[in-house]
Parts: sequence; C-alpha cells; structure tokens
Amino acid sequence: MPNGVFTAYGALVILAESLVRQGCFYLPVTDAAMLNNDGSHGLHEVVQNALPVSHAAARASARSWSLGLLGWAVSFGLALWLMVAWGASTGVNNDFTQNVWLPSRLVLNGVDPYQPSRTQVDLALGSYASIFQTFNSGDSYNFIYPMWVALAFTPFAMLPLGMALALWRAANLLLLIWGVLRILKSSGAAFRSARAPAIAATVLTLFLALIYRESILTIILGQFSIIEFALLAAVWGYLARRSNTDPASRRALILGDVLVGVALAVLATKPQAVGLPVLLLGLWAISRRRWVIPGAAVSSLALLLLGPLVAFPSSLQSWISVVAGGQAGSQTSVSASVWGVSYQWLGGNPSWVWFALVLSLIGLVALVPHWRRDLLDRTAPVPISLALTLCINSVISPYMLGYEHVLLLFPALLMLAAAGLPDEQGGRQWTQWRMAVYGWMAALPFVLVAVQAGLGGKEYPVIVQSLSMLALVCVARFRWSEPAVDTVRSAVSANG
Repeated sequence: MPNGVFTAYGALVILAESLVRQGCFYLPVTDAAMLNNDGSHGLHEVVQNALPVSHAAARASARSWSLGLLGWAVSFGLALWLMVAWGASTGVNNDFTQNVWLPSRLVLNGVDPYQPSRTQVDLALGSYASIFQTFNSGDSYNFIYPMWVALAFTPFAMLPLGMALALWRAANLLLLIWGVLRILKSSGAAFRSARAPAIAATVLTLFLALIYRESILTIILGQFSIIEFALLAAVWGYLARRSNTDPASRRALILGDVLVGVALAVLATKPQAVGLPVLLLGLWAISRRRWVIPGAAVSSLALLLLGPLVAFPSSLQSWISVVAGGQAGSQTSVSASVWGVSYQWLGGNPSWVWFALVLSLIGLVALVPHWRRDLLDRTAPVPISLALTLCINSVISPYMLGYEHVLLLFPALLMLAAAGLPDEQGGRQWTQWRMAVYGWMAALPFVLVAVQAGLGGKEYPVIVQSLSMLALVCVARFRWSEPAVDTVRSAVSANG
C-alpha cells in the first residue's frame, strides 16, 4: 500500500478511539443509564425519562448525537478515500462483483441471474467483460444466493463498479470497527471506561482486528463475513444490555426482539458459517419465552424467500436448483474444516466422507451439555456457549473457507473482555491469556499463509485457526477455577 494509505489506516484507528472516548458508538441515553447505574437500558427508560429531562440534558444529548453523526461521517469519508486509493490496485474480479454487483445488475436489466446467457452477462459487465473468462460457478455464470440478496443490493448495481466496490469496502471497514467495539464494551466493564489503559487496549485490539488476515481478505474479496460478524455483535450487545424480564420492560422491547429475529433470518442465508449459532439463539429465545424473536425470525425468513416470487415466480426454484445442482458440495473437499482435512488425508478412498461425518457428529454431541446449560439457565442475559458454538461450527462445516474466520474474532474478543486490563487483572495467567489471543489474531493467520504457500495454496490448513480458537475457548471453560467465560457472564449480567 502507498504511504498515504497507511497513514489513513492509522488515522481511522485514531478516529475510532476518539469516538470511543466520546461514546459515539452507543446511544446517549444508554450511556447515561450506564453512568447512573439504574440497572436498565431498555426502551422503556427512554419513554419514562423523555418528559422530565432537563433542557441542559437535552442539549447534551443533542450534542452527543451530533458528535456521533459527525464522527461517523468523517470515518466513512476517510474509509471511502482509503478504499478508492487502495482499491484501484486490487481489480474487480472478486466475490463482490459476482455475488453483489453483477446479479443485481442482471436483475435491473430484467435478466434471470440464475440462468443468464453469456451475452447477457457480458452486457451487464460492460467494459469489464473481458476480465471474466471464468466465474466462481464455472465457465458460465450462476447466482448462488436467494433472490432477495440481489434485490437488496440493487443500489450498488446502479453505480459504476469501481465506486460500488469502494463503498462496499468502506462500509465493511466501519462495520468491523463497530462490531469490535460493540463486543468489547458489552462484554467487559473495563472496556467501557475512559481511562488511558482501557483506551490503549481498545486501540490495540482494533488495530489487530483491522490487520487480521481474514479481515483484510474479506475486504479485498468483498465477501459477507464482516456483515455476519456485525450482525452477531449487534445481537449479542442487544441481549447483554436488555435482560430485564419484568412484563412492562418486555413489552417495551418488542421492537428490539423483532430486529433480533430479522438479523437471525438474514444470518440464516449463510448456514455453513453461522447455522449452529442461529439455531442456538433461536432455541435460547424459546427457552426464555421470548416468542417474538423466533416468530420474527421465521416470518422474516419466509418473507425473504417467498416475497420475491411476486415479481420473479421461478426464482426460489432456480436458486434451489443451483444449490442442489452442485454448489452446496462444491467446496467440501477443500474446506478449511474436518471435511477438507479428511479428503486430503484419505484422498480417493470413499471412506473420507464417513470419517468427516463422524468427526462432525462428535462436534455436535460435544455441544449438547453446553447448550443444555444455556437453555436451563435463567440468569445469564445471553447464551454463554455462543462462542464455543461458533468455533465448532467452523471446525465441522462442509463449506468453510478462510474468510469466514472473521467470525472467530467474536470468541477472541469475548476472551479479551474477560481478561480485562493489565492494571486490574495483572496475574500471570491473565497476561498469558492476552498474549495468546493477541498472538492468535496477529501472527497465526500469516503463519498459515506460509504453510498454504508450501502446499500449493490449499485451503484446508486454515482449520488450524479454528481449532486453536476452539482450544482457547475450552481452556477458558475448563482450565481455571474461575473460567473466563464466567467472567464474561458476570460482565454482561452486570451490564444488563
């Protein structure tokens, strides 16, 4: 990257730190509730406190909102400049073009994105047609996601490809920053502090998340992994802050639960990456009798899949045909999971499928006691085994590519929140824990790049990344007399 791009990258981290200090990543009323220790952050507090609030407090809230909006605008402008300056050297033959821009462009042209002719694809690509000799789907192009995805991203298809790609990357960069801050602040009281050690630890964590190989890879390719990560962070932060269970509070939180359900429906579009976490969150909501969440999830998913049939009657059948016709199993033999490893080790022996299946079942069985604990627990405001579930999902998924490991930042950040700050929890085991997590973020992914290069670029060695995070999560649960996971539980419980 040019020196100016590095400067902008650092400036973005510094700006994020200043926004953290100003509290611009959270609603002002939530911050006020937190400072007042009123024990509740639900929407009912906004309603109850709206009328008697003083003019001075109203002006302070307005200033906080203004600073927040200004900070986001400046951050997005800086991120967009960064992506325009850097993106020119990365080309456009990537997943964003094939999964977002091109299918939406075909839809705008009145073409079925699941069965377009080469002429129709070249017309949609315009001057970029010569770059695409082959596609992710093979020699001919086929859209691989439900029709609602193409419809949702039509605003990008209305723009020139270069600008659309820069906007997508800039938005993903900000979503990554927001998601990191959301998880840290909602899971650890130390990271909600404005003290210098807290700010320094936050900036360091942000920087490592930004240079994390899978973050960079997702931004370059234009994949959806950061969006999935941000949605999980939003759900986690919402549940952690809104755990009040009295009837009045729950009625006031219906809108929030609806949004959680919608988020789960959107995440269900990528079951290979987050299928198990979505299932856990749904079952957990049912166990807490928060019926709005599963109800909104099911109805939203039905609307997303069936709604486009009004204008595109054959779209659902076409999508199912593409998936069942080979897309679902196309990456199994190279997957960065037990499936890819089994294929590489056993090669042409047909038993590799059974071996991978047995390992996957072992992973699922291992989750049962942890899920049972979450479903029976009535005190924790969140399902504590979500981090473990994410790790096992990554290890056993038949369709797991390296960029999806952005999601593993979620358990990493939870562990950092549990470890706290050195001046508060400075014991040897906590120091070793921080170093292990930071090393996992900063060094391991690039070590695996070297291993992949020595193996001809094969994807399966990346399973070491998910296995090592799984090991860290297991250590947090079983190694210490007071596991880090319980520390997170205490933090989010106090936050709620």
